[in-house]
Amino acid sequence: MALWLGVASTVLLIPLGLLTNLVSERIPGLPAEWLFGLFGGTSLLVVAIAVWQVIAQTRGTARSAERRARERRQALARVTAAIQSALDRSLGSIPQLTLLTEARPDLVPQPNALPDAPPLHEDGKPKEHKEPIAEIFDSTGQALLLLGPGGSGKSVMLAQLCQHLCQRAAEEDDTVVPVLVNLTSWADEHRSFEQWLIEAIVNTYPGIGPNLARELVQDRALILLLDGLDEIPAVRHRERALREIDSFLTEGPCPVAIACRTEDFQGLKAPGAITYAVEIRRPTREQAKAFLTRLGTPAAYAVRDVSPDDRSWWTMMRSAIMLGLVARVSAADANAELVSEGSPSARRRHIISVYVDTLLRRRAGRRGGFAPEQGRRWLAWLATWMTRHNSTEFYVDRLPAAW
Repeated sequence: MALWLGVASTVLLIPLGLLTNLVSERIPGLPAEWLFGLFGGTSLLVVAIAVWQVIAQTRGTARSAERRARERRQALARVTAAIQSALDRSLGSIPQLTLLTEARPDLVPQPNALPDAPPLHEDGKPKEHKEPIAEIFDSTGQALLLLGPGGSGKSVMLAQLCQHLCQRAAEEDDTVVPVLVNLTSWADEHRSFEQWLIEAIVNTYPGIGPNLARELVQDRALILLLDGLDEIPAVRHRERALREIDSFLTEGPCPVAIACRTEDFQGLKAPGAITYAVEIRRPTREQAKAFLTRLGTPAAYAVRDVSPDDRSWWTMMRSAIMLGLVARVSAADANAELVSEGSPSARRRHIISVYVDTLLRRRAGRRGGFAPEQGRRWLAWLATWMTRHNSTEFYVDRLPAAW
């Protein structure tokens, strides 16, 4: 539109310039009324074309805004579907384990920045949170740091937060798109965080193209949920990632939540935009037993009925990931033998082995399935390479060439 306006104006200004010269030099024999009439008519024509171009450009902008809104709604639908699929794979139909969190004001740059959400009780003890993570996120400024030990349920909790935010955006017809991406691949010191984020959104959510991802990032039309900070291999890369995130949020703020293992956040500095930090608390033995009771299978009851004096057993069972394994095994095989003797590591290996065997038996019965021993060998190879590369996520359609 602007190009058309410039060309038209240039073409029409040429005769205007000539007319001006003619008038100024008062060419003999040429009536002045004709000159002024032609000058005025040409001027009106230029003005009319300019007005028409402005109106056309305004209409084009309106159409573009409608198209952008439609594209963002489609992006929201794709994120919603991907998150729902991830939660179905993680949780399936097993009962939900209620996890509590505790404030960590020592990790926030300005712990008292939110007078309506104090991180400490009057007695000076950290505040306990029983409400869902979505309520904590909203009530503490939508700038949250989520910590927890390995296997505590951080990734699932962050996915549930993303699911809630997607549902709310759809209900409110909001054009802001929540995105949950993993920071594992951000270790290239030659790329900015913004460049990495655009690529991460495209790779994580098929159907969202680079142009739309770039627009969402540049307009800050997103809610940014970042998992796997602890999975960035080098500490110096984690530090740089946090600095880059801080710069990104300073240049253009947007709601954000960052998840990391507690032990891997030691010595790191949270971005200045973070207003609140919480740490997932390990389930108590009573909470673990109540969850196992709700599973309602002999396998779960056997795990629940192990003596309270067996401290190593209950230390292991007070973990969201281990309780999740028990739930999945008992749902597939109600009479599976999960309790064993031996060292804590041997008992843990036994539960994982039963879990793997249960899944392989289910797969082997399908048409075109592979033998359990083949599956074990393949999983052992995959685990070796994922351990070497400090990776916790694997996509079958994106096998790294280096592996």
